[in-house]
Amino acid sequence: LSELDHYTIDSDFTGIDVVEKDLQFVFKARHDIQTQTQDVLENGLNHLNPAQIGTALQVFFNLGTLYDRIQSIEQRLLENFQTQISDYLDLKQLSKSKDPSNPGRTTMPNIGNTPQFRALLWTNIEKILDLLYGYIAQLYNLARVLVKKKDSITHCTFIDELIKHGHSGELVGKFWVGAMKSLKKQMKTSMLDSYHLRQALEGEYPKLLKLQNDLINRLNQLQPGFSDIDMDIIDEELYDSEQLNGKQKFVLIIFVN
Repeated sequence: LSELDHYTIDSDFTGIDVVEKDLQFVFKARHDIQTQTQDVLENGLNHLNPAQIGTALQVFFNLGTLYDRIQSIEQRLLENFQTQISDYLDLKQLSKSKDPSNPGRTTMPNIGNTPQFRALLWTNIEKILDLLYGYIAQLYNLARVLVKKKDSITHCTFIDELIKHGHSGELVGKFWVGAMKSLKKQMKTSMLDSYHLRQALEGEYPKLLKLQNDLINRLNQLQPGFSDIDMDIIDEELYDSEQLNGKQKFVLIIFVN
């Protein structure tokens, strides 16, 4: 299929019935193969299955679409993470509580006085960090396969092929940078919008620190030396506001080791 592309891209077969029918078959076959391979890749990533990941990457490499597929995965994971943290730190959702007298009804209480608010906040923060770990685990396994798989002709690894096309080759580091920037931005917005949320985080700062350290420890087990990776991603614009000072600023960078 990949070889046929070289003959069809710059050629016009319009009006040649026999060729047009064959091309339609080829295009459909290519689409079906890509769809099935994408399903295999997604399943391999979700279940951290290197064999499935490797099989899918080999097909995309043969089709000449490996670079585009890797970029698509990176973009999708980051966008999913951004959407999830926005939902988990949504003040309206955090502020809702069940009405004991009417289980089917929600109320908007004084969130500063509700233990439900803090409990849900911490539950959601833990979910955010679990989500972050899960996505990094997927990219870590993807990167390992890219390093091992090679072009059978040139013996060049798949990761080197990506680098040739302009990729940094740092799948995990690239995602971590993007995820941390998104998380810090969302944390800043939520803390400035809600005194109670900021108070909850500052009041239980040791808990926040422990969650961060637990995450880093898990990542170090997944990828030894993870915390030593040079990722200077401090964005000074997030900390220049006069509304943030002292511990408030420190809370914002707590997720960055």
